[in-house]
Amino acid sequence: MPQAFDPRAVARLLAEYDGFGLRRAGSPGDAACAQWLRALVGHPGAVVESRPVTLPVVQVREACLEHAGGRIDGLPMFDAPGTSAAGVAGVIGPADGECDIGFLAVDPGAASIKGQPLELLRRASTKAALVIATRGAGGSLAPVNAQFHTAPFGPPVLQVAGTEMERLEHAVRERAVVRVGMVMERPDGRSENLAARVGTHRPRRVLLTPRTSWWESTAERAGGILAWAAGLRAAAAAGTPVHGYSTCGHELGHIGLGCLLQEASPLLTRSTTWLHLGANLGCASDPRITLRATDAGDATTFHALLVAAGVPDALIEIEPISQAMGEARDLDQHGARVVSIIGRNGHFHAPSDRWPGNVSAALVSSIACATAKFASAVD
Repeated sequence: MPQAFDPRAVARLLAEYDGFGLRRAGSPGDAACAQWLRALVGHPGAVVESRPVTLPVVQVREACLEHAGGRIDGLPMFDAPGTSAAGVAGVIGPADGECDIGFLAVDPGAASIKGQPLELLRRASTKAALVIATRGAGGSLAPVNAQFHTAPFGPPVLQVAGTEMERLEHAVRERAVVRVGMVMERPDGRSENLAARVGTHRPRRVLLTPRTSWWESTAERAGGILAWAAGLRAAAAAGTPVHGYSTCGHELGHIGLGCLLQEASPLLTRSTTWLHLGANLGCASDPRITLRATDAGDATTFHALLVAAGVPDALIEIEPISQAMGEARDLDQHGARVVSIIGRNGHFHAPSDRWPGNVSAALVSSIACATAKFASAVD
């Protein structure tokens, strides 16, 4: 990481990260980013190893809705089945109404969490297919995370951009007959978790950040990744025992984290503090940060580190760990002592989540500095 966390040097790293292309688990961009991140840690006192993860990789052959008004291209929901080459046809209507193909609009952030209304609807649905329009920034296609990627269920689900809402609502009012085609294959592919180790003694601190996403997702993932690398470098320089894990498959039901929880089970105790560097850290469109911790004292400590590193106190909210989602919730449920920081994002899950427009190098630099202080502290 750049010396003294110079925002200009951080900006160069953000540009590099943004250039890897789509970061879906098992993609070329995923592999290139993992190699780059190993090199970024780059300290002789930190050992970074690859832990291969096998997972289904969805290859889309067709994903569209066709009707008299034309064709709408989209993306299948990755934890739903596909259709045959012929597709499915019928009358489109409200997802909770009488029709062959159901339509609804969803928020991608809320719908990406297990147990939410979209999941319950899918499990109960007898429709031939569902079509969902995602409410992303600018109406772009912002996919919903595939929480059950290894066990697809329910009817086929086509995700389309929010900009198609008006056209689809018109088709619903007209009771139009549409065809939905989602042809895809799911061969086994490969991604990897990165496992880092500083020192030979049992660590008192573990750094965790997810590494994969739907698109470039620069504000969503880069802040946590750069802070993760900064923390490991600082710990290595100080000689502080620390472990670090950067996991794959965040968008696919936390597949990489599931593998990690088996490997790192001895560290899932209250005597080891896990720092979860979550999504949207350093986002320019919404710079607010939420801090959650198993122990109130840990929340106070990390809050002070953020403020000392230059994060305005007004941007930081502290909430109970019970409100955590994502990897922080998984860790808490497995009995770990957790500190979690997560941000917000006006372009969440959207293709427009890119450098430089949606990322603040200065805020990323401050969060990385706070993480370095946390990781290198001597108890």
